[in-house]
Amino acid sequence: MGKRIEILVKESLSTLRSLKSKQSNLGKERRVYALICLKEGRFGLRQDFSNHLGISLRCLENWGSSTTPKVSMGSFR
Repeated sequence: MGKRIEILVKESLSTLRSLKSKQSNLGKERRVYALICLKEGRFGLRQDFSNHLGISLRCLENWGSSTTPKVSMGSFR
């Protein structure tokens, strides 16, 4: 059985949605979309979540370890 996602997203959904619409870089937009999915609780397992985003599990973990000035992804490990 895969590992469950246990991440707290501090930003509100409205803040994340407005931030997503302001992104000019597709990569950053996908990261904000990932935060929106986490906030809404759409996925329970990391593998299901990474499959939905179309990225590898390792990439998802790397997103969690890197931070951006406005939004932090937390840790996916």
